[in-house]
Amino acid sequence: MKIRNPGKWTFLLEAVTTVFLVLETGCSNPVIVTPTSASATVSPIARSGPLFPRLGMWWPDGWHQPMDQIARYDWVILGDYQSQFIDPLRAINPNIILLTDTDALELHYYPNDPAGNQDILKIPYQWFLTQVGSTLRTDIDSAQTSLPVSDVTLSSSQKGDQKKVDLFRPGDTALIENESVYIKSVDGANNILTVERGYIRPAAAHKAGARIAAHVSTWPHTWMLNVSTLSPKAVADPSVGPEIWPQYNARVGARLLADPRWSGILVDRSETGQSRYIDGDLIRSFDPDQSNRLLSDYSKFDSTWNDGLLLYLKDLRASIGLNRIIYLNWGIEDYSVVNGDNFEGFPDDAGGSGDNSWQSVVIGPYHRGSYFDWASKALQPNLSMIETYEDNSIPSGEYDNPCAKPAFTPNYRKMRFGLTTALLNDGYFSYEMNTDGHGSLCLMWFDEYDNAGAGRGYLGYPLGQAFQVKPDRLPIQKGSLDVWERDYDKGIVLVNASSSSVTISLSGSFRKIKGGQAPSVNDGSLVNQVTLPAVDGIILLRP
Repeated sequence: MKIRNPGKWTFLLEAVTTVFLVLETGCSNPVIVTPTSASATVSPIARSGPLFPRLGMWWPDGWHQPMDQIARYDWVILGDYQSQFIDPLRAINPNIILLTDTDALELHYYPNDPAGNQDILKIPYQWFLTQVGSTLRTDIDSAQTSLPVSDVTLSSSQKGDQKKVDLFRPGDTALIENESVYIKSVDGANNILTVERGYIRPAAAHKAGARIAAHVSTWPHTWMLNVSTLSPKAVADPSVGPEIWPQYNARVGARLLADPRWSGILVDRSETGQSRYIDGDLIRSFDPDQSNRLLSDYSKFDSTWNDGLLLYLKDLRASIGLNRIIYLNWGIEDYSVVNGDNFEGFPDDAGGSGDNSWQSVVIGPYHRGSYFDWASKALQPNLSMIETYEDNSIPSGEYDNPCAKPAFTPNYRKMRFGLTTALLNDGYFSYEMNTDGHGSLCLMWFDEYDNAGAGRGYLGYPLGQAFQVKPDRLPIQKGSLDVWERDYDKGIVLVNASSSSVTISLSGSFRKIKGGQAPSVNDGSLVNQVTLPAVDGIILLRP
């Protein structure tokens, strides 16, 4: 999600209403597909493009990590701040896909680096997503730090129960017209806020009745913008006139792609409706129209949020044309204008994604579109990816990177489960340390990536779709064992998504990878059956 930090596609416009996407690969026969609609299945069995396993990487560190290590991946997100590494990486791997990045709904600010706040200072205050707020009881000047307000709590009635909702809490940042303040304390008896003035956005005098409301933030040093179509309009560019954030943000994304060397752009935080983030602590409410009214039902807000996301993606696609990639992170389900979705932090330590099971997220049905849906339906080149984390925690401060410690050993089972899950369809895979740093923390490389050094793409292409292993190949005839297989030119992939170990009879003799990282699994032996622990997977080679 955050950092603070071989296929080549040619697109041909054949007619006004029909677009053919041609993939040039190392083989002599290009594949031509026609994305006719959001429900059309594109290239159901990949026989061109990068060989398998396919690998991607988010935000490596070009200043401290070797170029040849970064260039091993099929595609990489760098961000415009690392554009200096585009040419060196392409010199090593001419077919590498390189993406810059943007964000659908939030902007960073930097308390100790004012020079980094130029973008957030350009944003009209009406576009910030805030919580329900209050109003100033008196005029204030630009230096006053005790702010009398009309209310610091409001009553909410939900399902017949009355409860108080805090409008402000110490540690919040709050918006007063075009100024932001940092709230140090809240005097509930006298309705007075003690604040630091001019926090990021400059201090100013304000009249009695001016609205003050807490910013919405789901990540340290970020403020959320109002993607919903309920957002008040404002003017950021006089030549354009009044508009809402999604319309402005689409032009920002198009400008980031002004450098033709970029293959496309990641749209981070492109997920659907936000009401699930209300936690009663950091986020107590949402106020999408800045009316200071508590909502008891957020369904309209969530719906208009999704409308704003679709408007943004449509405008962005119209601005950049069809020959650039738009890639989402846990994005809104819209296969018709984007080139895939990222399944961040999946599978988690339990093998699913929070309350969502492996089966739901991978096979479907899933409310955001399953991995199988995205990998088969999005526009080509389709970068849909399983992005698995060694550590699924959300750091509250500076991340203590385990990968930097000499004794660190990756969770090979978790990596195998994520990689083999990705190999059940035509997507990509990435194994990273944590969401706070991504590839910049370390570029872990595994025996399964290149057959223990034999070379990338060692599996070739899939021979067909993934299928569930039949009971006659399992030790029991009944039950709900969730075991999957996909066959490739030069091997097979097996996944045990069950909660118990299972022994699988193979259709012939296969050889395990001969590796040095997990020798108890990859010992190079010839086998005709294999025992897979729960939530694990394995790659086997044709002898």
